Amino acid sequence: MKKFNKLSLLWLLVLVLPVYLFATRFKVSEVNNKNFLSGYDYSLDKKVNTSLFYQNIGSVKYAADPQVITVGNKYYMYATNANKNYDCSYLQCFSSTNLTDWKNEGICFQPSRDNWCIDGLWAPEVIEKDGMFYLYFSGFKIFPENNVASPLTFRGHQISVATSSSPTGPFIEVKNELDPLEAKFATSYAAIDASPFIDDNGEAYLLITKDQEYVNEEDIHSSILIGKLKDNMVELEGVEDGDVFNDEAFVKLIEPSMDFENINKSTHSWNEAPFMVKRDGKYYLFYSANYYEDREYCVCVCEATSPFDSESFMNSKKVLLSALDSWDYVSGTGHCSIFKSVDGKEDFMAYHVHENPTLGGSERMIYFDRVTFNSLGVHVNGPSISPQPLPSGSSEYSNIGFDSTIYVNDNKVIRLNDNYINTDPFDISKEENTYSKEVHIKVKFNELKKVRAISLYDSSNYSYSLNNIDKITINDKVVVNIPMKESYISGYKIPSSSFIYEFDEIETDEINIYLSSENIIYLNELMILGK
Repeated sequence: MKKFNKLSLLWLLVLVLPVYLFATRFKVSEVNNKNFLSGYDYSLDKKVNTSLFYQNIGSVKYAADPQVITVGNKYYMYATNANKNYDCSYLQCFSSTNLTDWKNEGICFQPSRDNWCIDGLWAPEVIEKDGMFYLYFSGFKIFPENNVASPLTFRGHQISVATSSSPTGPFIEVKNELDPLEAKFATSYAAIDASPFIDDNGEAYLLITKDQEYVNEEDIHSSILIGKLKDNMVELEGVEDGDVFNDEAFVKLIEPSMDFENINKSTHSWNEAPFMVKRDGKYYLFYSANYYEDREYCVCVCEATSPFDSESFMNSKKVLLSALDSWDYVSGTGHCSIFKSVDGKEDFMAYHVHENPTLGGSERMIYFDRVTFNSLGVHVNGPSISPQPLPSGSSEYSNIGFDSTIYVNDNKVIRLNDNYINTDPFDISKEENTYSKEVHIKVKFNELKKVRAISLYDSSNYSYSLNNIDKITINDKVVVNIPMKESYISGYKIPSSSFIYEFDEIETDEINIYLSSENIIYLNELMILGK
């Protein structure tokens, strides 16, 4: 028999000690039953399971001013070409079923060479009515001129419309019969960012941006106007026969009036990129402020009880989506549109951000985030860059956390499944304060659910965020010492980032999650993907 030497003892310690420490940390039954929950945190290797999640990774680059419509089980997106605004002589359509993988459906509209415009096609938006798709866009006039009434106002971009029986086109422009060198909705001033809106009663409206109106040397600004469309969707009410210009059809809704709309105190200021929706009797007007190439370009919102209630819109303005100065991962969050999930149960926002957050500029790409409307108003769960659950109806699994009762250290809580993700590290009042450095989360369902993944959002403030996911148990299955993405705990917390753990589908009515940290833990949201 060989002698038991020091080297053998050292190897024994190396092999046995980890097992001993593991076994002493967790119950012996958990270690010995070999019934572990098999899973994987996809965020560790920047992998995204696109059957469960989408991620804002710049899948559509060199694009800006996005608008998305939902048709069947697909999302169709239209946008401005945004590679230094190079070659805006055509408009493209993209389609997707998961908001990550986008197929370029090709050119959906390109004006003829003898048209009133052949370039400068910006901010396309499409709406469907009675099986016909209407594409509203702005283009740069081939023969621009100054406004007759004010030679200081340059009459460049104009608004027109094209139609197609398919969301991918080809769209055929509706001509201005009075003057072929004018756009269908010609105005005596420069106009951009056409956005159609159909009310619950079927009445349709067209919102536009009056671009950079010269008031005086200290005030040059863009404002948002609205006009009522006729039933045919290609003509405006209030236009006299024989009048080429549509000025009388539009009324002003809002113009710059708040400090946050001109952060840099420039002579030029903007209210632009309108988009209107109606929820629970309220009209929400989304718009953008500040200069689009700057970091401070942002999405704002205001509300009223009538689409023409300028006073209410003006008095209720607030910033909705912007980049904080401390963030280095995103800037220039602006020019949004709102669209529904394929089953109509959720609202999403499409918006653009700068490809280079440090430089800003005209190179932009498209992001998507959830939007909620409730008695408190409207909220966006973003800007996000970590994987987010797919829109409802786009996967066989959805967030069933809404259907659960959640307890934190045996206390029932409501903030972990309210669909509100806080992104402001300086205001964590809407997050769940656990008052503890060790937390046990218990998720209870009234009936058995088939569960597939867990997505946990902790505090947007690094001082209160997680250090460890100690253990997850589902039925008699357990996973312990779960690794966390290094950047998630490396000293700089990205707001709306989440810990994600996926596993083989398991049926249960209870999930238990155990957390620990060096400081008191705040929690943001818990999403359970299941069915």
